[in-house]
Amino acid sequence: MLPDVVLQFEIGKKSSILAVEEAMKGNQLIFLITQKNPDEKNAGPDGLYSFGVLAKVKQILKQTDNTLKVLV
Repeated sequence: MLPDVVLQFEIGKKSSILAVEEAMKGNQLIFLITQKNPDEKNAGPDGLYSFGVLAKVKQILKQTDNTLKVLV
């Protein structure tokens, strides 16, 4: 993710979906950060990288498989 770059991704974790939906009610800003182990279900602070990027959500689309397609 770089400044002024448009990125699309899908999320399926319930807590992540709730966070995006909550952001859409306000300033539409989310913090994107990567888990060290993508197979871990509920990564705590030690399971996340210590850096990320602030992004503005442009559009969300709910998928039939209960995932959320996000455009930032």
